[in-house]
Amino acid sequence: MKAETFVTASTKINNVSHKSHVTIDWSGMTDDDVQALAQRSLVIRKQNADRTKGIVPPERYTIMATDYKIGARTPQAPMDPREALAKLSPEEALKLLQEIVSKAQ
Repeated sequence: MKAETFVTASTKINNVSHKSHVTIDWSGMTDDDVQALAQRSLVIRKQNADRTKGIVPPERYTIMATDYKIGARTPQAPMDPREALAKLSPEEALKLLQEIVSKAQ
């Protein structure tokens, strides 16, 4: 079985978006092979999301594969206020805090 997909990616070389048609040839792959490949992909995706958010994962956790179905949006946990504040520049954070203080008075 072969599957063709269309991808767009920017390179670090020139930051220009490049379009490609990629054909994946699945011949010779068992269901177990495909599942192992998917497991690796899901774990890497979760690790990248944790790294981006600065999260240290617990010793044990479960990844719901159905959360990553094509077309499904990855569920977002509510953001901790400190995490949200850390994403702002110092100037943006100061402005936001000044607005909050002025509304509280």
